[in-house]
Amino acid sequence: MSRPRRSVPIVVIALLLAGCSPGASSAPLPTPTSGAAATPTPVAPTPSLVPSPAPLAPTSLDPTLVLSVDIRPDVSVGRMPDVSVYRDGTVLRRTDDGGDVMRLTSDGLAQVEAVADDSGLLRASTDIGPDPNHAAGFTTYSITFAANGVTVRRSVANAFPEAFRAEAQRFIALADRLATLDRWLPASAWLIGPAGAEPWIPDRYVLKVIDWGYVPDLVPPVDFADVVWPLDEGPLEVGDPADMSDLGAAAARCAVLPLDDARWIEVALSAAFRDQRIPAAYLQADLAWAERGSFLSIGLHVLLPDDADDCSLDPSWP
Repeated sequence: MSRPRRSVPIVVIALLLAGCSPGASSAPLPTPTSGAAATPTPVAPTPSLVPSPAPLAPTSLDPTLVLSVDIRPDVSVGRMPDVSVYRDGTVLRRTDDGGDVMRLTSDGLAQVEAVADDSGLLRASTDIGPDPNHAAGFTTYSITFAANGVTVRRSVANAFPEAFRAEAQRFIALADRLATLDRWLPASAWLIGPAGAEPWIPDRYVLKVIDWGYVPDLVPPVDFADVVWPLDEGPLEVGDPADMSDLGAAAARCAVLPLDDARWIEVALSAAFRDQRIPAAYLQADLAWAERGSFLSIGLHVLLPDDADDCSLDPSWP
């Protein structure tokens, strides 16, 4: 979340988080599970304009990570890997709408682990970065593999120095293969295969709120006074203080929220920004804060099943 100056992004809203389309019905919202007001008093807009998602239950899985593969251009959005495989055989796959879930049999999981282990490329966490003479864009291939009580994390850039060509090409081929399990694993390896993949419903989100302490050249069009903030704690009282002074923030907070609380915040911001919604796997909103002569940046992002249950994500996110 770098300090905005002249151009201030308005909002990016995750429809996955809301579990609905812009035309959703106006049935009552689920009651927030922690720190949320039971019946928030609307200020603006009117309740009829607030979309109401159907109740959602988080996806059940074992959060112990066995393997993850992330293939990422040097300029990208989000932090969810292409594929994550967990100890119970759950396969979490990144999609345009967030993620979906497949399930491996125990034999299928063993086949995946064997491909990773037999490659011989995941013995130690040694990276191959881009050639320092490479001046164009590049893609980084990253694999995390946990086996025999040891977790190895390796990354290789496809703009590798010539001296590392053979190893880098083998690693990139391995990452491509492990990122596309649905293309080569037999049907017998799946309890729930690609055709039956189910939407992933996260159970936790990290909320970050920044007060920048100044008014930008281009003032955001929505004021925080027009947001029906759904939590008992205000945006700069929720969670714990976060040190973002190196980004130029006057004050900042961070909190881990359960699914229902995160959905309340998404709905409140969606309503305030009306039709300015763009499907994405995260939410980021910049709002004027006339009462304080400043403006706020509010970010909300899913925590992966294997993420720590705290605010230990990179403080510069997103």
